[in-house]
Formats: sequence, structure tokens, C-alpha cells
Amino acid sequence: MKSIKIIFGVAAIALFLALGCFLAFLFVPDKGNVAGSDSKVEEPPVEELSFEEQAELEIERFHKEYGLDISMEEMVKELEIRREYESTYLKSYDLEEVFLADGENDLETGDRGDNSYADMIEKIQQYVTKYHVDESRYASMTAEEELHALEIEYGPLESESMEDTGRSSKEWDLSKDTEVTKNEE
Repeated sequence: MKSIKIIFGVAAIALFLALGCFLAFLFVPDKGNVAGSDSKVEEPPVEELSFEEQAELEIERFHKEYGLDISMEEMVKELEIRREYESTYLKSYDLEEVFLADGENDLETGDRGDNSYADMIEKIQQYVTKYHVDESRYASMTAEEELHALEIEYGPLESESMEDTGRSSKEWDLSKDTEVTKNEE
């Protein structure tokens, strides 16, 4: 009986220590965050400048550092977006993330600024309307992967297979069959 009391006593002390550490973790400020907030106060506040003045400074900086010419409208628009983001999420991002390409990733098919991305979305919508596709099955895929999966599952769209000739699908199938038999001879 005495050993059980000792075990419960040690468990109670361990529980109080764990609870104390948890509460200290919640309420004691992090040294890294405190130092980071002090460094922001020491920097000259850029927010006191108007969007146009900030935009002029940023346009000059991008021109000097990267040789990139950005219009005043684009820069002002992006600065407004960034200020809204900062007020909403209490953190910021660099303008380089917006205006500079990451290299290979931005040049791939599927980049939202690329015309091929719009073409892929249009083809996907054609599959959806023609075959009544449930797009929730493809929710975790990129547009390129979804289009590839649809092409494999349903085959190419008729408009793609008859683009050059203007023939009907029966004529197209018959011409393919005759070509195959001619090649076999």
C-alpha cells in the first residue's frame, strides 16, 4: 500500500511539472520573435510613403538590380495587394516573388500565365460537358495530369482527331482501317 502511495505521489509531481512547462511555453514570449519585432521598429518606416513614392523606389531598384522595367500601374497594384496581405496575415513577402520568374517552373506547361494552360482547361471542360465527367475524382491532380487522365480514359476528342480532314467519325475510322490494310500488303 505504501509503494502505491509513493507511485501516485511521483506521478502527481510529474503531472504538475508537465502542466507548468506547458503553461510556461504558452505564456512566455519567444526571444526570436521579440528580437525580430525590435528590429522592425529600428528600420525607417516605408509605410509612411505613398504607394506612388514606394512604387518609384521599387521600380528603380528592380531596374538597377535586375534590369527589369515594371510599369507604375503594376507596381502600385502589387504594393496595394501586399499592404492588404500584410494587414490580413500580419506577415509580408518580397516583391521579387511576384515579378521575377523562378526559372524552369515558370516555363513548364501549366503555368497559369501560359496560353497552353487555358487550352488545357478548355479541353477539360469539353470532356466534362461531353462525357458528364465527375471532376471530383481528379481534384488532387494538376490540370496537365487531369487532361492526360481524361484522354486515356475517354480517348481524344472527336474535334482533335478530325481537325485536318473535316471528315465524320465513321469516315475517319474507315480511312484508318484502309490505311492499315494498305500498309499490311
